[in-house]
Amino acid sequence: YIDEAIRPLVDCIRAVTHDTSTVVLSYGRNRRSADIFKEYARGMFHFTEVDAAQWHPAFVDPECSLLLMTPRRQKTLTKLRHSLEQAHCSGVKLKTRSQTERMVRGQGEPLAAASSSS
Repeated sequence: YIDEAIRPLVDCIRAVTHDTSTVVLSYGRNRRSADIFKEYARGMFHFTEVDAAQWHPAFVDPECSLLLMTPRRQKTLTKLRHSLEQAHCSGVKLKTRSQTERMVRGQGEPLAAASSSS
């Protein structure tokens, strides 16, 4: 394991995940690198160690650990700011506060496809 590659690896994993993703990570002998990985990733992911008793017996290895990672959700304010910036840049006019809130939660139509009426 190359310690300098850990940050780009975590950044890449975060880039290809979304708020409902679950990443399954198995790691072994290099505990120092695993600690560095977890320390950096802690700002982007929640971790759950999977007890070996929950593994399929064919895959249990005393030198390995299994980690479930779920992305931390972005704060609603950050999402709202991003959505408003997108709307402004694309010329979309949001009609109501509830329309804006639905888009932030991903329940409305995409901003680029939303119609503006003036």
